Amino acid sequence: MMNAKTLSILAIVLWLAGAATVAVMYVGGKTEQASDGRVAVVLTEAERDFVLAEMRQMLSSVQGIVSAVAEGDMNSVEKVALAIGSAEVRKVPKSLMLKLPRDFKIMGTDNHLEFDDVAAKAKLGGKAVLERLGDLMVNCVGCHETFSLKAE
Repeated sequence: MMNAKTLSILAIVLWLAGAATVAVMYVGGKTEQASDGRVAVVLTEAERDFVLAEMRQMLSSVQGIVSAVAEGDMNSVEKVALAIGSAEVRKVPKSLMLKLPRDFKIMGTDNHLEFDDVAAKAKLGGKAVLERLGDLMVNCVGCHETFSLKAE
């Protein structure tokens, strides 16, 4: 029979092992090398669908912002940009966040924050909005050049 000291040590060892596993998953995510040289992020089909839907929402938001700038409608620019801004990050399931590699999480979070910046630039006019949107698109292109999504 184990005494209290042995149980305490065992509990600490198990906790540390669990914490280390979570830390490794948080940084590395679940990835493999893709045939095209990018990093393939391995997800369930439902998780992959979630990420792709979010990307389509971002692209649709970019289109909405460009159209609103063309019409001189800065109120719509702000509304569209805020709808995909930083508040959306909280909607990502925690289980999915653990599977995403650190750099993917950083790029995704940065994109949402940059949409907040685009909304703020609406007060300065269309040129300021498009300059900020151009910066945001650099991040999108960088992510797509670096990562692909693979369903398990």
